[in-house]
Amino acid sequence: MNKPFTSIRPLLALLFLLSIQVAIAQTSNTASQVDLLFKESYELMNNHRFFEAKTLLEKACALDPQSASVHYNLAACYEKLGNTAKAISEYLNALERNPHMPQAMLNLAACYQNEENNTLALSYYQKFLQETPNAKDRPFVQALIARLTKEKLPKTPISSQGASSDQDYFEIVTKGTSQARWQTHPIKVYIFQTLANQKQSSGNYEIIVAAFKEWSDATKLSFSFVQDKSKADITFHLTDSPLKDAANLGKGRPEEFKRGLTDITIKGRTITHGTITISSKSLSNQSLVAEDELKKSCLHEIGHVLGLSGHSPNNHDVLFAIPDSPTVWPVLSKRDKATINRLYAD
Repeated sequence: MNKPFTSIRPLLALLFLLSIQVAIAQTSNTASQVDLLFKESYELMNNHRFFEAKTLLEKACALDPQSASVHYNLAACYEKLGNTAKAISEYLNALERNPHMPQAMLNLAACYQNEENNTLALSYYQKFLQETPNAKDRPFVQALIARLTKEKLPKTPISSQGASSDQDYFEIVTKGTSQARWQTHPIKVYIFQTLANQKQSSGNYEIIVAAFKEWSDATKLSFSFVQDKSKADITFHLTDSPLKDAANLGKGRPEEFKRGLTDITIKGRTITHGTITISSKSLSNQSLVAEDELKKSCLHEIGHVLGLSGHSPNNHDVLFAIPDSPTVWPVLSKRDKATINRLYAD
């Protein structure tokens, strides 16, 4: 029995790998080779060595071209390596061999949306919902469908919608703002947690620091972590209490809860202070979120506190409007990095 592959990418972590179906006509030696290649590629994928895993899966696919599981993991490798066209082809191959693979439908929809083929993206998001009526990701997928349907995004490059190129979303997230940014270096951060279970604090702290480091590595910005709140430029609060969106209070709108809230103080075009508050609880059932989900929320809100006030229309970016979406990775995308660097360009 093959072990299920767990990736740092939540979308892949959701998938249930099928046992490799080896044709009766194959020799036991061939079946053994395929099984070995599959297991070795699994370990490589688990260690984020996707190029090496891809090579092994291509060999496995040549030996057993009818395995939906092999085609699926090969597609996942191509997608992780940025080859969306080949990822689409392999997801389609997987579905041709097994039409009831909901995660292939979900991944395929995300790939089509990344290629701005929103008609096919909507089609496969809807197929995913039909295949898995009780999926825990159903609210997120429904939100994606509603967003695509409402905005009716055309099948054109982002550049024709106002951005300078399809490599970033700078104009979208800074539209109507002063394009304020930090001038302080390093930016001093104070982190505190109010949790019922204090045993989680150490691991959470490491995740928060890692999220700041990822933004730092992508830019010329630097952060230092202080123990005195009064000396901090950014105050980061992690709580296990639900967060209410104050924007709706007193306006007759339904009460809305958020995973994260960010507030910044601006003088002229300079950000002088920021406050981030993130809940460690799931919006759906109030259980503790997984580490990857917490990191996504951290990356998302840090992006806001650094000056990216709006949201990306692409559901692979951490600044996507629905950061809990399974299509968002707990890492900065190339567009995230390009966008923040445009804001802080000299």
